[in-house]
Amino acid sequence: MLATMTRIRLQKYIHAAALILLLASSIGLFFLLKISPYWITNFGSWSAPFGITFVIDGLSIFMIILVTLIALSTGFYALTDIDEGQFKAGFLPAFWFLMIGMLGSVMTGDLFNLYVWFEMMLISSFILMGLGKPKQWLLNKFKYVVLNLTGTMLFLTGIALIYGMAGTLNMADLANYFAHTTESGLALSVMLFLLLGMALKAALFPVFSWLPASYHTTSTTASALMGGLLSKIGVYVMIRVFTLIYPLHNAPILRDVLLVLAGCTMIMGVLGAAAQYNYRRILSFHIVSQIGYMVFGLAINTPLALAATLFFIAHNILVKTNLFLTGGVAQNITRETDIRKMGGLYRQTPMLACLFLISALALAGLPPLTGFWGKLLLIQAGIASHTLVLVIIALGVSVLTLYSMLKIWNYAYLSKTAHNKTYTFKLKNYYGLIAPIVFLTVIILGFSLFPQLVYDYCTFTANQLFNSQAYIHAVLGVSV
Repeated sequence: MLATMTRIRLQKYIHAAALILLLASSIGLFFLLKISPYWITNFGSWSAPFGITFVIDGLSIFMIILVTLIALSTGFYALTDIDEGQFKAGFLPAFWFLMIGMLGSVMTGDLFNLYVWFEMMLISSFILMGLGKPKQWLLNKFKYVVLNLTGTMLFLTGIALIYGMAGTLNMADLANYFAHTTESGLALSVMLFLLLGMALKAALFPVFSWLPASYHTTSTTASALMGGLLSKIGVYVMIRVFTLIYPLHNAPILRDVLLVLAGCTMIMGVLGAAAQYNYRRILSFHIVSQIGYMVFGLAINTPLALAATLFFIAHNILVKTNLFLTGGVAQNITRETDIRKMGGLYRQTPMLACLFLISALALAGLPPLTGFWGKLLLIQAGIASHTLVLVIIALGVSVLTLYSMLKIWNYAYLSKTAHNKTYTFKLKNYYGLIAPIVFLTVIILGFSLFPQLVYDYCTFTANQLFNSQAYIHAVLGVSV
């Protein structure tokens, strides 16, 4: 990408070929998992815990496949969505550096190396965010930069404290250390500090304001890519830390903190969405509320709840990305961002309307779509663990989610065209934008009709995560 910065057409061909190769590589890794549950690489021949270790397990493959699917859809969407000026400014190199950061984050077995991949993601997202056109939203982008840098510094400080305490940052070695440490109070304090950094990355209450303030201010491709994946990488890190390094059963108070944060995040996110009329800002607030569901499942801390969380993550990444992409097409056609000024989209483009409705109803959790299965599993896990208050909150948030999705449907798609506008758009550009949305919608429908296939894999992964001794033995060759 960097070598072809002045030859945009060639750069696009390389970009498209790389997306296909990434998909093939991800599928290859998935089949490797059938041969062995763990695949270990020690860089520079430095054995763990002294060198940097990459570990491929069920959770890593799960995230790699999801990252690849979103890269494929948003990557091809970008070829039509992004203008020539943004390509010349380095959009595609930033896109691929973001991919490298995400894939490195879900494969690394070292906590400091995880910070390095986070930095790569952060810098790339700054570039993508800065390439957005509206200058009047510069303050919101500034919030994104400042708060994410704050989260990074908190995360790095937490890592430094852990290193000062344990003398290692290899995740398997840390799991071994915390399983035997007698300094439980100090360990809990350090983990609470680390949690603050992860909460900012994942957009948990009360440090979520940067997300809805910024994601609607950049290009559709960038907002779909970041809205679908970035905060979920934060949730991935929380899952890895609180199932491997410091399991929640070691600290009931930490579990209680996560349950409170999950409930508040669900409520604040959905209330924010219900109050908005900007298409993509509504979707941005829903990212926040959906993160609450994921943390709820993590906090329950049972194999069923963790499997439900993974199922819900897969559902949300696919559906949320698709909703941002449909929002981009709607904005491209109407030249409006306020749903009250749109209107008439169903009559102008019924195909887009149907694609939006499928993802919107899936987000709200209507049967038999993916959101229904994900929420059903989480509610079952919540009832089994007697967290009934969170179950009630989750059900209430689903109702308000449906309300805000129907608000978009009624204003932007069903109502009469605002001010009797006649929308015009290039047919070639339209199909270039709509094809990735169709691709994701087909996956969502397949996921909805055959949820057992995904759930079986999520169950396998959840059981693998709860068997941390196998991970430690695979990396270090020792048992807890």
